[in-house]
Amino acid sequence: MGRKGAKKNKLGVRSSSGNMAEFPLVIYVSIILFTVPIIDLLGVATGMSAVCLVAHESASRAADQRRYADSLSGAQQSATAFLGSGIAKFARMKPIGGYQNSGINLFIDASSIAGSMQTFGPNTPLTVPVDTSANVYQCRIDASYEIGPTIPMSFVPVLADVPGLGKPLTVSFNANRTAEYPNGLEQLQNSSSTPMTAFNNVASPSGAFKLPYDTGWNNGHIFQDIAAAGQTVLSDNVIQVRANNPNWTDSQLNIKAGQTLWIDLRADGAWTTTTNNGQMVDANGFPGFLCQNPQSHLIGAPVASLIGQVGSNQPFVVGENFQSYVPGAGEFQLVIDDGGNPTPPGVVYQYNAGSMAVRVIVAQ
Repeated sequence: MGRKGAKKNKLGVRSSSGNMAEFPLVIYVSIILFTVPIIDLLGVATGMSAVCLVAHESASRAADQRRYADSLSGAQQSATAFLGSGIAKFARMKPIGGYQNSGINLFIDASSIAGSMQTFGPNTPLTVPVDTSANVYQCRIDASYEIGPTIPMSFVPVLADVPGLGKPLTVSFNANRTAEYPNGLEQLQNSSSTPMTAFNNVASPSGAFKLPYDTGWNNGHIFQDIAAAGQTVLSDNVIQVRANNPNWTDSQLNIKAGQTLWIDLRADGAWTTTTNNGQMVDANGFPGFLCQNPQSHLIGAPVASLIGQVGSNQPFVVGENFQSYVPGAGEFQLVIDDGGNPTPPGVVYQYNAGSMAVRVIVAQ
């Protein structure tokens, strides 16, 4: 009986030593099925952020240049350089076409004051004369890349066709920035006949390339002024504030209490309200006409003046030139102040025209 029972045990019951032998295999399979997808998803998230960063950095580089050839070359070099970074390698970024296989294409968007827009490109200069009195020009970057997977799981049937896990995920993103030197967007000369100027320019402390002479801004040497004041640039951006927009325009810059805000405007900027028969004025607005409408952003400020605000703090007049310590902390935003007559919110703005290209610099 004992031998018969032992045989049954041998044939019908799994031994404890067999269970222990298979336990590491179960752990290994669990790691593959649960941990690896998490790593891949982390790679996808990193890659999507990286594509966004490439688009913004390339648009910024393009908008900083004096000539179109330099804008195109600068954007392409910025994108290509990023592909060699550790972030790009972790996300396994691969460009999808683009200028010189960089994954990015440069477009120029010309938005008229009337609200229409015309797009030029990809990767070609303007084919019509620049008119800054009627249009706002922006450099737009369209970026497209394949992302991941960090650890391909194509060997798992249910995951083989899942983008980011079993095969690469296509990620596209676009970003734009106001052209600082719009007159250079025309193809006025053959760039191969003259040296490229983009990478011989003076670099601002924030890393953006700036020209050491005046090319259309009120203060062409603002970065030198900041350095002479013993301050360091922490961040900067160029934004477009439209006269017919009743809402605040975000500068995308966060300011802390005690930091210094420097603001410069393009000299060709002008806008108008219905005040004084629609006369065009600069960011100082109409000194003889003050906003009295309770819906105004800053009661008592000149009509059509450029107004700034840090976070939820009290708005203040910026005007043509501004350099001051800022109270409080938060996102810095800008708007034209209107409301000389008591009208419903936003209604008075629809009759306005024009815009201001504003360079915002945070220093300390």
